[in-house]
Amino acid sequence: MSFRELRKQDTALGRFWQALWPKLPQVAQKRLIKLEPKPAQLVRRAACEALFDMQTGAAEAVPTLIETLTDSDPQVKWTAIRTLGEIGPSASDALPELVRVFKGGFNPVPPGAAKLAAAASVALAQIAPADPLVFHLLKGALEEKAASANSSDLALATVSGLEQIAGAGHDIVSTLLATLSQAGASALRYRILSARGRIGQQPQSVVPVLIDALRSEDSALRSAAVESLGSFGAAAAPAVPTLILLARESLAQTRNRAQESLVQLRKRLGTSSTRQDGPELPTDPQPIGLFKRYGLLPEVDPMSSSLLRTLGSIGRPAKEAIPFLVEEYNQRENPARCEAAFARWQIDGDVQAVFPVLLEGIRHPVFHERSHMIPFLRRIGSEAVPVLLVAFRDTDSTVRATAVECLAKIQPEALLDPVILKSGINDSNLSVRIAMIQGLGACGEKAAAAAPLLKPLLNHSKHVIRKVATEALEKTAPAQTKNASVHESPPKP
Repeated sequence: MSFRELRKQDTALGRFWQALWPKLPQVAQKRLIKLEPKPAQLVRRAACEALFDMQTGAAEAVPTLIETLTDSDPQVKWTAIRTLGEIGPSASDALPELVRVFKGGFNPVPPGAAKLAAAASVALAQIAPADPLVFHLLKGALEEKAASANSSDLALATVSGLEQIAGAGHDIVSTLLATLSQAGASALRYRILSARGRIGQQPQSVVPVLIDALRSEDSALRSAAVESLGSFGAAAAPAVPTLILLARESLAQTRNRAQESLVQLRKRLGTSSTRQDGPELPTDPQPIGLFKRYGLLPEVDPMSSSLLRTLGSIGRPAKEAIPFLVEEYNQRENPARCEAAFARWQIDGDVQAVFPVLLEGIRHPVFHERSHMIPFLRRIGSEAVPVLLVAFRDTDSTVRATAVECLAKIQPEALLDPVILKSGINDSNLSVRIAMIQGLGACGEKAAAAAPLLKPLLNHSKHVIRKVATEALEKTAPAQTKNASVHESPPKP
């Protein structure tokens, strides 16, 4: 790409050709396709976007990009600003012009100036994070915009800019704390709370403010505070009592929704336990029985999940939450019981205590719930292997395949057990066989003894089996792969 494309302007001849092109017959347009006119504005946009993709590699284009900040097209200017930010400190020559664009965002005229200023605030922080001028510029802008009842792109972007310079010795946390009390817009308060969690400075001053936010009537603020506390780990221990109260309330609401859904389901299917024209309804008073049968278990409320994740991330200092978590995961109708069990494991590491819940989770009749268990089991690691070995013997092929995939990532050597190996390779379900073959590949040369079972699969009738078997053999026994005959299509009978 030539930098001249950034300066391209429409000529009189070019405008004439652009006006004439749509009037040409399609046959002529096809023959002259290489001469199709492109408005200079689009050429400049494409050039800026190409430089943005290059990021730091576009440093030599800085002088031209600075000129582009005065372009007549707002989209070109916006992309140029972002590109300068991605280039970083090497674009320091652009600071004066970026400051001008940033200050222009406080004037509602021309339209779009605020969007450009928002991009400039982030770019300034990327280029000169340690510059006191940049810090005070962003701080002043945030303080000026904070009291507005409507959040602006500029105010939100300024918070992003302050986040960028958090590690450069500036007192970002105090600035955000002071602004929080003045913020008139909920979206801005939410953004500030989220930023503080990621900055992670001075937890002793931030955590109390986040605890106060947990008591807010604004659900978005409560959610942001929960997520932010989760990033502080053990330092968020003072928030545990409030988090427990919130989690208890949130999970109760989730169960109430489950009960309401159960009532609606009973009304749809009939009020009695049986119907002549429909399926028999279980008389189990707990909703879990009916929901399991029809695969209609309610989703876990996002707030409930966030609260449980945060309690777990705090770790041992959250041990007072264990009785509450035990209460939650012992309720079979609770859709968040697996999250509660995992949070308990994060706190005290007692796998045996949550083993039954994990086992039920991996056997859950609803696929979404079974797949939801995978991240938990992966995090637990080798201690989850007994659960996965039980799941491997499940009658549901999806459960078996999921178990093999998890074992392959957690402890692939477990797949080398002769019984598991033979059962997985010869499973009646294609997904299980594929997962087992790929798992053997993950074992590398430790699975060399499995080569006699893999070699015949190179001539399997299904292409996908031949493909994964070849890949597995290349990792486990490369020498045997070279001597094997692989069919690209199913062998003829």
